[in-house]
Amino acid sequence: MTASRDHTGHACGALLDALYGTVLAEDAQEEFNQMLAHATGACIVAVLRHDVAHGKGDVAVIHGTDPARMSAALAAHDLHDDPWIIRVVPQLATGKVIDSDSLLPRKEMQRTDAFNNYYRLIDIGQQVG
Repeated sequence: MTASRDHTGHACGALLDALYGTVLAEDAQEEFNQMLAHATGACIVAVLRHDVAHGKGDVAVIHGTDPARMSAALAAHDLHDDPWIIRVVPQLATGKVIDSDSLLPRKEMQRTDAFNNYYRLIDIGQQVG
């Protein structure tokens, strides 16, 4: 194993430890979100709840943007018309990492109503879940 892989493995291990820590201590969520934002270079990290059957979602925890703004935008967003959600739901599995760019090419997503009426408004161009 190379030094860079050791570092990556350590970083992933630290992230997983922090993630599991959020189950035991609710106040640990912000620390995990900060670590994840740093590790991925993301400006926004959020835990969202999606009720895909009813086409709705809400913001559970967010780092990097105004929670009220994100909640308001999400409340008006129909998940039934969201190309990312439509494609990701059949692939969801515990421990699986999915990059939105693998679901739909970014340029194609940017031409959708879902992107222009929701994601663009809250400054999200790509997601990893």
